[in-house]
Amino acid sequence: MKSIRFLWRPSLWFYVSSVITALPFALIASSFAYFAYGSHPRGDAVLYDADLSATLEWLIRDRKLVAPLFVGLASVLAIAEYGRLIPLGAALSTVNQHDDQPPYTFGQALSRVAPYFARLSGWVTAVRLLQIITIGLGWLACQGIRGTKVRDLLCLIPLALVSIIVSFLGVAHDCARTQLIQGESRPWTTLKLRGLLRAWLVWFLFAAAGGALVVLGLRANQMSTKWLSLVWLVHQLLHFARSVTFVGWLRYLNAIARRFGQPRAT
Repeated sequence: MKSIRFLWRPSLWFYVSSVITALPFALIASSFAYFAYGSHPRGDAVLYDADLSATLEWLIRDRKLVAPLFVGLASVLAIAEYGRLIPLGAALSTVNQHDDQPPYTFGQALSRVAPYFARLSGWVTAVRLLQIITIGLGWLACQGIRGTKVRDLLCLIPLALVSIIVSFLGVAHDCARTQLIQGESRPWTTLKLRGLLRAWLVWFLFAAAGGALVVLGLRANQMSTKWLSLVWLVHQLLHFARSVTFVGWLRYLNAIARRFGQPRAT
């Protein structure tokens, strides 16, 4: 029960922030989709096809939409990534509390994490750039390997390496953020490999749970348009469940950092 009281508040914060972040995505996507398919005989029904054929047709036919769509979505992603630090910081601050303390309010949690926002923002930029570069190098490696069926299968090697590196960077990033909130002044230099490996292996369980929720959401999309209200409700419940999963991951990292880290008061 003590763990639950530390989970529902930051989970709610994450859920609300994800809904707010989704609004610009929805507005940008819907405006471009309407521009492309406003005169289509089937209207926007093509956007609900099971595969991506309609989307690919849209991009191939209206290439002039690609650049503004990319810029718009990239801008929203950047805003979401840095804006996400607000509920993330509040959640990190809350799950770092001791069980004998009353849970922080949102304002109290933000006030405690505010001194770290500059460092958290810099880390986000550096880690995301490293992940993007890693993905780009993996894509280039695949392009150089592809050719025959056998060589296409060899593409799995760079893809696996990219997945390992990107996910490990993400886990190390979360561990460093956790230790920073705990009082470690230089968490990147004091991360313990044993703790990182353990956290990375457990991360797959949380990632699998999050992926399962995404699959359930995609399955809900296949319901009849007569049940749009029900689909919306299912999506919101799944969004909240993903928030709970992520905050549970932060709670787990908090325990790992305390066990394998050596936080020092700043």
